[in-house]
Amino acid sequence: MRQYIKPLLGIVLIIISIVFACYWENEGRELFTTQEVYVASKFIYKGEILDSNNIKVARVLNENIVEGAVLYDDTGAFFGKKANYNISCNTQITKDMYKKSDTASDKLTAIEIKGEWIYSISQSIRNGDRVCVYTTENEYIGDYAIGFVRDKNGAVIYEDDLLVPADLWERGNSTGYVEYVELMGLPEDYFKLYNIAVNEERQFVILQKRVDS
Repeated sequence: MRQYIKPLLGIVLIIISIVFACYWENEGRELFTTQEVYVASKFIYKGEILDSNNIKVARVLNENIVEGAVLYDDTGAFFGKKANYNISCNTQITKDMYKKSDTASDKLTAIEIKGEWIYSISQSIRNGDRVCVYTTENEYIGDYAIGFVRDKNGAVIYEDDLLVPADLWERGNSTGYVEYVELMGLPEDYFKLYNIAVNEERQFVILQKRVDS
C-alpha cells in the first residue's frame, strides 16, 4: 500500500498545480493586476448629470489608472452630480470632472431599490415624480424624488412616444413593467433603506406623492 502513496500524492499535486494555473490565467491575474474604476459609457456633455445611464464600471490595469480616478467603492462621490466639462466615451471618471459643492442637493446619489425590496409600487410612477416610502408595517421612511424607473432589464420606463412624463391622470401605455426604481437621496438614506430591507428583511410600499411639473 505504501508504494502507492507517493505516486498518488504526486498526481494530486499535479492536479492542484494545473487547477491553480488555470485559475491564475483566467481570473487570478486580472484580480491582482487590475482595479474596477468608473468610466463614461458614452459621450457626456458639460452639465449632464452623472448616473447609471452614462457611467459604467470597467477593469483597468493598475499602471493605467489615472490620478484621481474614482474607484468602484466611491460610487456616492459623483452620482447625481453635473459634469464640469465634456467627457469622451470610455474616459476614466476623475474627481475634477464633476461639480464639487457642500450643498445637500449636490450630495444626492441614486439609490437603487431592488425589486425584491418592494412590496407594492404604482405602475404609473415615472422619472421625476415624488414618492413617500413606507414599510409594510406602515412605518414612514421618507419622501424622495424618483431618479429612474426601470424594467427587469434595467431599461428606463417612460410613456410610449413621450420622454417627459405626462400628468398622472393622462398616463397611458408605458414602455415596460416597473420592476425597480432609483431614488435620489443622501448616502445615509441608502444605508437606512439597506438595513431595513436586508438586515431586518422588511419590504417597502412606495406611494406616489405628486408629479413635478
